[in-house]
Amino acid sequence: MHLDIYCHRRWPNLTSLMTIYYGQDFIDDFGSPEGALQAILYGSAERRWPPWSKDQLTAVLRELEEFMEFAREYLRKHPEKKEDDVVRALGCAYYTYAAGFTPLQWLEYLRNRIRGTRIQDNFRSVWTGKDMEPTITGDQHGDRICYIFDNGDPL
Repeated sequence: MHLDIYCHRRWPNLTSLMTIYYGQDFIDDFGSPEGALQAILYGSAERRWPPWSKDQLTAVLRELEEFMEFAREYLRKHPEKKEDDVVRALGCAYYTYAAGFTPLQWLEYLRNRIRGTRIQDNFRSVWTGKDMEPTITGDQHGDRICYIFDNGDPL
């Protein structure tokens, strides 16, 4: 079985995310890798796409963990293959080296960004019980992350 077929069958949520948000035309669609991530987490008004739900993101995170473990083992067993080959099998066309990441480093970065975002259906603070605006803070790469307060449990 070809690697791309295997990946699509084994990790359907992750391959959907990669194909839709980081596929061949993702720069045209979202402007940048960060724009694609923002569309995943917060939706895209231009495309009228809602953000991914907490359940969807939880499934993606689970599949991402499994995939990264698989990719490392696959690359160990197939030294002729490159990280690009394995990540491309998910439908990802993003050239991560331009941002200073290897493909697997970028997947770890993506995982950490999704984990660092707290998602909920309503924007209520557990501390005040009142509606509130999300707090915006910077991360280690200078990008902006939106933390939405929920019950305090990370994804």
